[in-house]
Amino acid sequence: MKYICLFSDLIAQHIEVSGGKGANLAKMYRAEFPVPNGFIISEKTYRCCVESLRDVLVEKVQGFNLEKPEELKKQAEELQSIFHQMHFPQQVVDEVEEVLKNWQGASHFSVRSSSTMEDLASAAFAGQHDSFLNCSKEQVLGKIKACFASLWNDRAILYREQNNFKHLEASMAVVVQEMIPCEVAGVMFSVNPVTGNFDECMVNANYGLGESVVSGAGDVDHVILNKKSGEIIEKNVATHREVVRCSDSGVSAQAQNDDSDKLSISDVFLQQLLEVTKKIELFYRFPQDIEWGIYNDKLYILQSRPITKFPERWTRDESAERYPYVMTPLSWDFVEDGFHESLNYSLSLIGLPCCSGKWFSIFDNYIYGNQNIVKLYLEVTGFKASSFDEIRALVPMFRENFRWVQSLPNEWMQGLDKYLLCLGGLLQEDISEYSIDESWEYLTRVRNLGNDYFKPNIAISLTQGSLYRFFYQMLVICYKDPHVAQKMLLVLTSAVQTKTKQVNHELHRLAKELQAQPELQQLISEKGSRWVIEEGKIQNFTSFYKKFMTLIATHGHREFDIDPYHATYEDAPWTVLDTIVLNTHSEIKEDYYQDRKQKIQALEAEKKLLNDIPQDLHFFAMEVLRLVRSYTELDDFEHYQTTRLTLAMRKGLKSLGKHLQHKGLVADPANIYFARATELEAAIVADDENTYKNLASLIANNKKEYLENQQRTPQWNLHEEAQEQVASDVLRGIPGSPGTVEGQVFLLQSTDDFARFPKGAILVARTTNPAWTPIFYSASAVITESGGPLSHGAVTAREMQIPAVMAVKNVLHVLENGQKVKVDGATGSVFLNVE
Repeated sequence: MKYICLFSDLIAQHIEVSGGKGANLAKMYRAEFPVPNGFIISEKTYRCCVESLRDVLVEKVQGFNLEKPEELKKQAEELQSIFHQMHFPQQVVDEVEEVLKNWQGASHFSVRSSSTMEDLASAAFAGQHDSFLNCSKEQVLGKIKACFASLWNDRAILYREQNNFKHLEASMAVVVQEMIPCEVAGVMFSVNPVTGNFDECMVNANYGLGESVVSGAGDVDHVILNKKSGEIIEKNVATHREVVRCSDSGVSAQAQNDDSDKLSISDVFLQQLLEVTKKIELFYRFPQDIEWGIYNDKLYILQSRPITKFPERWTRDESAERYPYVMTPLSWDFVEDGFHESLNYSLSLIGLPCCSGKWFSIFDNYIYGNQNIVKLYLEVTGFKASSFDEIRALVPMFRENFRWVQSLPNEWMQGLDKYLLCLGGLLQEDISEYSIDESWEYLTRVRNLGNDYFKPNIAISLTQGSLYRFFYQMLVICYKDPHVAQKMLLVLTSAVQTKTKQVNHELHRLAKELQAQPELQQLISEKGSRWVIEEGKIQNFTSFYKKFMTLIATHGHREFDIDPYHATYEDAPWTVLDTIVLNTHSEIKEDYYQDRKQKIQALEAEKKLLNDIPQDLHFFAMEVLRLVRSYTELDDFEHYQTTRLTLAMRKGLKSLGKHLQHKGLVADPANIYFARATELEAAIVADDENTYKNLASLIANNKKEYLENQQRTPQWNLHEEAQEQVASDVLRGIPGSPGTVEGQVFLLQSTDDFARFPKGAILVARTTNPAWTPIFYSASAVITESGGPLSHGAVTAREMQIPAVMAVKNVLHVLENGQKVKVDGATGSVFLNVE
């Protein structure tokens, strides 16, 4: 058939054919969920019907009065009347009548709108289009036409406008489904949509058809269930009012006499509904909003869509590792813009619904993660297993749902060449004589290049994390003991060859060369690294100077802090020299022997794993391990390349800052980082005195707040009381690198503290990044306020074979310089009262 497809047809699963609702129903029907049978009037039908109305549609859309609701309602009704009067092509009529004539069993149907923009995570369009229940066969064609017309309801028009969807790109398919005269019906949410609790399900129910629940017109039974145990946590019984179907067609509402404390859905069906809901959520790999009904002692699933909104819960759990320190407002505007564009692009790459909220946001200059969103996407990008049999069952699903894992690195590499070539051109561009408008245009090109390059990058991080967690589960299943599994994982992944390791080797070799230059060491000790470089004294040591400058030229974009406000290797070479000096204080071994040792240990661990894991899982386990290693290297390499953008960003902002300085708006060009992107662009475009004065005032206020916030420890859970470590002799964190060390701590607040770090001290910091690695050579152990086993600090500590404990909350506040502690990296513990 040309215009119709059955639920059983493979093509019906495509949203561009069946719309959101139709595609979901077809997928579940083919997966043998209890979905009533039906067929779909394809989107092609709508397109065919409106072809002759194209000019009218364009004219009407351009004339929409979005500011006056009553006027828009009238315009929408006029447009809908055109649809009601149109005629279907005869082939459409013939196909619908043929299907209905031969339909077995059902005499009445529900006819439901299914927009191609509908039931997406970014926009559900719930209730924006029309659906019709209990339609006779004779009424179906007319109701299909009414569904088409409902695409132009005033509420649907406003909804598209609000979500930035183009009206003329909207299209409609229609679902015609067997009508189930439900005795009880309702909605089930696979997570608690009010609190964001993923361990709870929420049920709303009532007697009769589900219309009384989804319409919100009446009171409903309300139940919260423990997702794992099925226990009822909360219950509220409604004053029941049911919607029933009329004998001929249509529906009506009527009161229902029932005991006030009795739920409309029985305990048996409640548990059955819970089990089906969990299976549907697993099927879609995403929380679901499910419509259901019960008739003749059978449960039916009438619809399932992704849950589009989650309550915000802002914490430092995720963000403290990425953004440990205060962030200047303009830097965050640029980072946030690219991050959230990349997030949804990356989610689409790995087959997940878009994120309708923000993953990160800034409060008092500190970056917080929306933990409900973070938890959701980190969980749904992976698989869970607790036995070898469950792993075997997951292998086909793993291969099916993780297809992007193999192709993503190649796709990213294809974009890398273009990015590097364009970035090279931007860095070579002479902007010294640019006007303020030209400087802003230059910065815009830098931002656009970065955003385009960064699009698939979050998919790399998400995939690396999911692979790592899944492989760890396999090791726990194999060895039963999580500590043994963690140790195996550390050994198996310690030999990966990252860009960070390469740079560290170069610093390492320079430290060896500096050891052979006692005169230069003495000069640095007496005068300091900055003086030695700025006075040109380092040039007197030709061999060392050439190699040092080669490192700066090659890795000049390497950052000490993710905020471009702070200097890079190129801008602060004396800090790099300080790290090299620190390395000379430690015993320096040949890189080759350290790498060789790690590779041998990894090889022995592989042999042990193959000996301990079932033979039929050998290939699968080794393939997952290969991907874990590959993505660990790729994630680090991606970060290295991303930070190249910092030099071009600083170049453009420096030029803009000088223009503001010349106008008398800022004392220091670097103060431009305390502007906001929107206000800065508005001032440049307006180019008038008052707008610039307002910008200057905003910059001054923002800088004052930044400096104040820089001096305080951020609240871990926003809008909650700060949670201090419980008074105890032990601080608890996450194991990062095994081993036990006792010693005095040194708190590193920033790179300015590098030169003062005592050899053999225990390094304590909010987090570390690749530029901090050389200081690990002087540290005996590491404690960080954030991060986990995959964080830079943990990975580097394992390479250096020193203990590390991650995610010890408020550790910079709890510990003091010189305090003696014991670090147990295997258990994630820091013992305080050490003699």
